[in-house]
Amino acid sequence: MNKNIVKTSLLAVFVFSAVLFLPAEAFSLYVTNSTHTASVSLLAQGVKVNIVHIQAYKILNETSFNIVARLEPVKDIVIDSVSVEYVYDSTDSDNIISLSTDSYSYNAATGELTAVFSGLNRDACDAVFYRIKANYSGADSGVEKSQWYPVNNPTIAHVPILRISNIDRRLVAVGSFSDVARPSHNLSVTMDIEYYFNGDPSVISTHSVILAGNSFQSNADEASTLMNIPDGINTVHYRILAIYNKDQDRIKYHTHTKDWITATVVASTNGVIGSSGGSLVLQNGDQRYGDTKISAAPGVLPADASFSISEIDKTSEDSDDILKIYGITLSDSLDKNYVITLFGDGSANDYKVGYRSSLGDEWKDFNPVKNADGTYSVYWDSSLYGPLAPNNYFALKEPGARTAGNHRPVNRAFMPGGSVAFQNLIDGDSVTIYNLRGKQVRKLTNVSADGAIRWDGKNNNGDYVETGSYIYQIRVNGKIVSGSLAFVR
Repeated sequence: MNKNIVKTSLLAVFVFSAVLFLPAEAFSLYVTNSTHTASVSLLAQGVKVNIVHIQAYKILNETSFNIVARLEPVKDIVIDSVSVEYVYDSTDSDNIISLSTDSYSYNAATGELTAVFSGLNRDACDAVFYRIKANYSGADSGVEKSQWYPVNNPTIAHVPILRISNIDRRLVAVGSFSDVARPSHNLSVTMDIEYYFNGDPSVISTHSVILAGNSFQSNADEASTLMNIPDGINTVHYRILAIYNKDQDRIKYHTHTKDWITATVVASTNGVIGSSGGSLVLQNGDQRYGDTKISAAPGVLPADASFSISEIDKTSEDSDDILKIYGITLSDSLDKNYVITLFGDGSANDYKVGYRSSLGDEWKDFNPVKNADGTYSVYWDSSLYGPLAPNNYFALKEPGARTAGNHRPVNRAFMPGGSVAFQNLIDGDSVTIYNLRGKQVRKLTNVSADGAIRWDGKNNNGDYVETGSYIYQIRVNGKIVSGSLAFVR
């Protein structure tokens, strides 16, 4: 067997109502040289022409379907002609139909066969099957037939990933797979992602996909450059394949006929939300846990308004409890209500969402709604919180995050019989109250079971202090958090 390998670009056939040809760069494959002599072992098995399936493409309108195959005659065998047949519903049917000769082409010099099935009556059947036939002569003569294969109708549903986090730098695709004809052909199916970087298709890598029932997810535990995209990579081009396995043949069905999806590694996105409502979405690249977005209901905005969302490096923060930070910019300070949704991480934890209008401000915490897709949402009610500023920052935070904003009291004024609570504290933390002259009024170290230190308005002697403003200092984690409050007698 001549094992010289020649890389040959193929013209994929794309059909609407007529047969059109796609660019040669649509895909490529390796074929043997022009002699196409198959191994002697095949001859011993009685095989005169080795028919190898290479690729299969489902056309988007689902009435047309392309295949690419290679025919390799064994030694001293010559292929005289090639034909393609198909049948509806069952391979046991006697109603075998020959594909018209203008729907396929065979290159005797390279052994390559391309065929297109169009106008198939899928509504009147459960499945369609095809096979390839080769008439041969030479040391022997006869007809070699491939096995029957489904003219398949697989559906790979997947929302394209167009943006990858510049911080997480990974691509995890999810979606669903279905094949109405699968019970008829009963072929095993696996899935892969093919991908390449920075517009260079000369190096195509493969990442495995986990198929469970009708759902699939790229294998996040597999060590590959898709899970840890190297620095300097700005674009990832990928496509999802369903691979049908029968004996030694592997037929690949692409999400689309030939298209690669391009995802860009970038920090931000921008767009417009109008009076009809909608969302601006910042994809993460990891589809397991949703996306970050700002949404407005219909009628909230009187006219088009511009927004941008950016992912911010959290390493500048002094708290290890912050998981993600996003900046949301408005074209103007709009006194409107919005829903802010942050990308999650799949944890069972009930995270908090922090807000501030400047990078130097302290975080104001919200208890968000945890959504089914793993994201966390807060409803920004401008009547309660005021209008969003032109620049806003939202953070996903660990529950009970020990940051300054989480320790301060919610109420800053109280009367005898009430108290203020300094929250999320642990043994060893303390609160000291001073009057405006700087004299210590009360020092508190008793942390209750709910993690709070409470001041009841009394001094160290047990008497109520005078009406007025007071300064508090919370000592926590070796740091001091200060603020003011009022006591009214």
